[in-house]
Amino acid sequence: MSLAQPEADFAQYLATLPTDEHRLAVKRAQFASGKDTPDELLGRTDVDGYSAELVGFDTIAAKRTDWLWQGRVPRGMLSLLIGTEGLGKSALTLRLAALLSRGELPGDFRGDPSDVALVTVEDDPGRVMRPRLEAAGADLPRVKHFRLSKGGHDEGLILPRDAGRLGRLLAEADVRLVIIDPLAGTLDPRLNSYKDTDVREALTPLVTAAAEHDFAVLGVLHTNKTKTNDARERAMGSVGWRQVVRSALYLGVDPDDPDGKAGAGRAIAHDKCNVGRLARSVRMRLEEATVQVEGRPATLPRAELGEECDYRASAYPVPSGWGSTVRRWAGQTSRGRSWSSRTASHPSCRALSTSRPVGGRRGLPARPVVGTVPGCSSAGTCGSARSAISRRRSPRER
Repeated sequence: MSLAQPEADFAQYLATLPTDEHRLAVKRAQFASGKDTPDELLGRTDVDGYSAELVGFDTIAAKRTDWLWQGRVPRGMLSLLIGTEGLGKSALTLRLAALLSRGELPGDFRGDPSDVALVTVEDDPGRVMRPRLEAAGADLPRVKHFRLSKGGHDEGLILPRDAGRLGRLLAEADVRLVIIDPLAGTLDPRLNSYKDTDVREALTPLVTAAAEHDFAVLGVLHTNKTKTNDARERAMGSVGWRQVVRSALYLGVDPDDPDGKAGAGRAIAHDKCNVGRLARSVRMRLEEATVQVEGRPATLPRAELGEECDYRASAYPVPSGWGSTVRRWAGQTSRGRSWSSRTASHPSCRALSTSRPVGGRRGLPARPVVGTVPGCSSAGTCGSARSAISRRRSPRER
């Protein structure tokens, strides 16, 4: 059909075109023939309904940042709590929910009880969450369980699909904080948690919903298996998890607790904040509380926040086994490979210069290894951290 058809039939012809691209092609033809310039060609309105414009910042109202937990969890933004399994992340988030529900959490809403929503992926709301909330001292009517169902069957939250639905529901209920535990468990199965673009695709609608409806999101994330003290590399999956959030907290073992992970001492370090200065770390202890469940006593964990301290996430001990791995790499001989290292100048790093043979089918690494044991404060300047490890080829390799 020709574009020169009568104008009366043009609208009907346009409706028969199968795609928006064809519609835009017709409008381009109109523009070329001298008709009015379509908005699509000026960039004001796209064929899919989006519009673009430049807005002067003098017309945008400035807003202050409110803190649900002072300096650590900002309202209207996404925050992360990162930690190794078994350290008490869930106990901490439920304690924060309990304190906020009673108006006792230090922040801008202290003295003003707030509603909290919980999105749980791994824990049963009746067998696990309800008793632990009671142990944490929560005002139960103010703590809500997010439930998503279809056709009478419960389904879990999926991001990015359900971000808008979650945001509208929280706004209607005037919820100030939603805790998603674990956040990675809500990722659409078609997305890859280790791919930056996929993580951003999932989280961006949630960030938009939090800003639009003015509620805070605290997502829980596990650590990975990286053998490093650098907190920036400890979060599971893509770096996009840390980059998208505005505040990141790390839960680790209290370095002053002589019992380590087996003890009750914990420390919460503030490692990232895009909307203010880093807050001081906070000590935490895992205590026990007894509650009645179906008429019988049950002893459950309860997190108790303590005094502030100056620990940083990068000072936390790395997972067990890392130190032995470094010691196995340094100062040892195996299968014709000769290794030598300088004498350690830092007492806590002398283990690196210990020599002992180690077997193994693959032998030792074929490249220098630089590292220091957990707790070394030399920042990589001691003798062990500067270990000059040399490798001599065996006759078989020559």
